[in-house]
Formats: sequence, structure tokens, C-alpha cells
Amino acid sequence: MIIAYSTEVMLKRWPISNIVLILLCVAVVFAAAGLSEDVIDVLVLNDWSLGSLIGYQFLHGGFLHLVFNMLYLWVFGNAVCERIGNVAHGLVFIATGVLAGVVHNIFDGTPAVGASGAINGIIGLYPALTHE
Repeated sequence: MIIAYSTEVMLKRWPISNIVLILLCVAVVFAAAGLSEDVIDVLVLNDWSLGSLIGYQFLHGGFLHLVFNMLYLWVFGNAVCERIGNVAHGLVFIATGVLAGVVHNIFDGTPAVGASGAINGIIGLYPALTHE
């Protein structure tokens, strides 16, 4: 397994949206322990509702799932955020996550959680934005 730990992009500003997304993912995982099953069902990707298409991105299947997703979001998200700005970064994260959810619903349709689709969208942008 290859684990990324840094990029060549120098940060000139705080990656606020990336930090907020990471904190939100961590907070939702810890809060999920106290949430009712009805609320968790709304967050799990299991239908075409907007709540599940967005909510599943912040709920994770376990500690390692969360840790590795947040590691990759930290490394690549900071670099992409530096290039496109905080607002665009947050919107791209949500949009690529929704797109990943749509593709998942079309081709698989089983319940899903995690930010992997959104993070892979960010990782896919990284070489396009940093190529010089």
C-alpha cells in the first residue's frame, strides 16, 4: 500500500474549507454513536435523496476508514484548496461526492458510506492543477 504524506505545493493561505471538511467528517462519525437509527438511515447512501447523496460523504464505516480518508483529504485537499480557493474546494468536494454517489447508485445500489468518492475527485484534480 502506498501512503501519501506530502505534496510539492507550497501553502500560502490556510486551507480553511479542507480543515472544516475534515472536522465535519470526524464530528459526524463521533456524533453517529448518539444518533438515532432513523437519522443515520438518512445519512447512508441508499436512495436518490439529496440528504443521502450528501450525508454519506461524512459518515464512515470505522476508525481506519475515517483515518485513511482524512489523511488523503489532508494531503491532496490542502494542495487543491491552495490552487482553487476555499469556496471552490468545498463545492468541488461536495459535487464530486454527489457524482460518486450517483454512479454508485446506478452501478451498485447497495448502501454506502464514506468520503472516498469526493476525495478521489480531489485527488483527480491534483495532477491537473499542479502540472507545470
